[in-house]
Amino acid sequence: MLAIIAMVYAGFGRVGMARLKLLRPLLPLLVVVGGVQAASGSWNAGAVVIMRLLAMLLLADLVSMTTSMSALMEVLAPALRVLRPLGVNPRKMALVVALVLRFVPVLLTRWRAREEAWKARTYRRVPPRLVAAFVADILQLADRVADALDARGFGRSAANHHSSRL
Repeated sequence: MLAIIAMVYAGFGRVGMARLKLLRPLLPLLVVVGGVQAASGSWNAGAVVIMRLLAMLLLADLVSMTTSMSALMEVLAPALRVLRPLGVNPRKMALVVALVLRFVPVLLTRWRAREEAWKARTYRRVPPRLVAAFVADILQLADRVADALDARGFGRSAANHHSSRL
């Protein structure tokens, strides 16, 4: 399965290979998850977990590369209708899933830029304060996205959709 996914990325040429490089910061996380699984089970189980997670990450990235957000939401909303009895709005949940898929590459790009800037200045490992600055940047981005969604009336119900905000 991973070989097929790699061939699809190769089919995108330089763009596909550049996207694969963006996922490199996730490798330590995959190793930790696989190591924990191996310690609690077997090395074979750890390898299986790593390969499954990697396949899911790569497929999610391929979907975000090839599918518009509106098309993705259109497909997800009907599938998420089964959650309506639990009080979940399928339209909002589809937006959440679409945003997560869209923003993972954006966040990886922003992290890579910070990491490269740090490495250009020093040979020391990345300090926790760089991670804190990155988290602050992510929170500012989330605020801007929330403001944009509010401006488009996404979070308001149909009853107060036309009412003015105070």
